[in-house]
Amino acid sequence: HTTEKHEVKAGEGDVNTEAGTITWTALHLEGVHAYEEINGKKVMKYIDKAYITKDEELIDTWKVFVSKANQDLSKLPMKVCPNHFVGEPNEISTYTYNQLGSFKTQKEAENLSNALSNSYIINALIIVNVSTQDFLMRQYSNVPNFDWSKPWDDEMLMKELGITEEEMNIIKEFVKI
Repeated sequence: HTTEKHEVKAGEGDVNTEAGTITWTALHLEGVHAYEEINGKKVMKYIDKAYITKDEELIDTWKVFVSKANQDLSKLPMKVCPNHFVGEPNEISTYTYNQLGSFKTQKEAENLSNALSNSYIINALIIVNVSTQDFLMRQYSNVPNFDWSKPWDDEMLMKELGITEEEMNIIKEFVKI
């Protein structure tokens, strides 16, 4: 795993790396990093805060970004959230990604990200609202706002939501993690 360093000034072009990790060596304090996906690759751009007019209060929080486009959902079992990552304070996204959560701590964002990667139940709650491969925020409306300061696994979620072993086996037939 390598980290590439790039000097970035306001208004300059994109910075892409094969590793997906970017270290900024010249960052304007008033600016933010914006993620988008171009040709299947995650790209980070610099945007001056003056141009951000929506949800400015979310800039300084931890969050999870989930790709709006998903793979073929006609095949079972479905992998619901294959492309997601934790966003740090001072990072935002374009319309390429949905933002899930707004957290005070990195741990909370990581716990949600881990649940998306490892929980059949969380992914099943998302699938219920999916009808196309373009994921909108309404697809996530069935996921309760859990206390993300602690990690959630399927055993804990089964107890919390009253899901039986039989129901869990059915969920595993439809969801791939």
